[in-house]
Amino acid sequence: MTDWTGRGLRIAVVSSAVILVAGLLPASAQQRVVKVAYVGPLTGPNTAMGIGTRNSMDLAIREANAANALPFKLELISESDDSKPSTGVAAIQKLCNDPDVIATSAHWNSPVALATIPYFKQCNLLNLVSGASVDALTQQGVPEMARVSTPFGYLLPHLAESLIDRLKFKTIAIVKSRDAFGDAGTEGFVPEYEKRGGKIIAVEGYNVGDRDYTAILTKIRQLKPDAVYLAGLTTEAALVVRQMRQLGMKTAFVGHAGWQTSTFVEAAGPAGEGAIVVTSLPFLDRLPDGPGYAKRYAAAGYKEPHEAYGPFGYAAGQVIVDLLRRHGPDRKAVVAGIRQLQDTKTIFGPGRFDDRGVLQPKYVDMAVLKGGDWVPLPK
Repeated sequence: MTDWTGRGLRIAVVSSAVILVAGLLPASAQQRVVKVAYVGPLTGPNTAMGIGTRNSMDLAIREANAANALPFKLELISESDDSKPSTGVAAIQKLCNDPDVIATSAHWNSPVALATIPYFKQCNLLNLVSGASVDALTQQGVPEMARVSTPFGYLLPHLAESLIDRLKFKTIAIVKSRDAFGDAGTEGFVPEYEKRGGKIIAVEGYNVGDRDYTAILTKIRQLKPDAVYLAGLTTEAALVVRQMRQLGMKTAFVGHAGWQTSTFVEAAGPAGEGAIVVTSLPFLDRLPDGPGYAKRYAAAGYKEPHEAYGPFGYAAGQVIVDLLRRHGPDRKAVVAGIRQLQDTKTIFGPGRFDDRGVLQPKYVDMAVLKGGDWVPLPK
């Protein structure tokens, strides 16, 4: 006769021991945690854009975890580059040395993004850019570099066309930052503008961090351009337009999405009214999942606005989740897979990556600051 009572007791003791040991194991032993990273201006003059983009990427990661989209949990880690190349390099080196970090979306500032390319290449870590605009990021044949955001090659020709054909601005004075970003914002705009019959009557440079623009604006005021084009970022854009109005200049103020921010609206005050920018994507109500994204972002409890580049951060998170689903948590496989991704779905609808690693298709629009809000520029 078999003694089931004794066997049952032994089974119960063993099972209890297994459960106890499992309870003592760290979470990483129970379910693998894979890290993805956001690196951007979480401190410094462009903080609003960095935080809005980071939060949006975080939202995509949260949603993937909640849906059990992957056989492991994702953890988003964040590093600030402070809009400085040296700080950005240090952040990427830190991520490269963490084997659990499989993919990143890094840098809103183009000079920072350019400086870190060699480090991404060295450690086979994907940088799926959701902010920086210079075309050179994905024109150097580096497989680790890809982007969901819209580069200058799409934005600036559309800006030139709109200024000539829609707004009839035939003469432009350019105020640009003396860095790779300002250079790219000028070089990508001027040929198309001149080809359409426009004339550049002045190009004035400044150093990032400058506060007083009255000297160069006084020179420009004498030339009476139809518009001043600011090829720079938020802080300088707000200072320039305020000082223009203080000098009595009623000249139109135009630019690109680099300063289409709530920070510009606040810093420029009434002087910013009527400013015109080429936007890097349509307004949310014109995107397939735009309204849904806005509702989910609000419901998630983020205190900061998502800003103009938030949808790109969300798309970057969606694409990284898709890559991990297809290729697993392997750096090299993820890098190899990005340009093969021809049927991914994001906030922008169905998309694909071209041979340069740029998400297609691209959409651009024009916006004007009216009553403290960026609204579509009337046709």
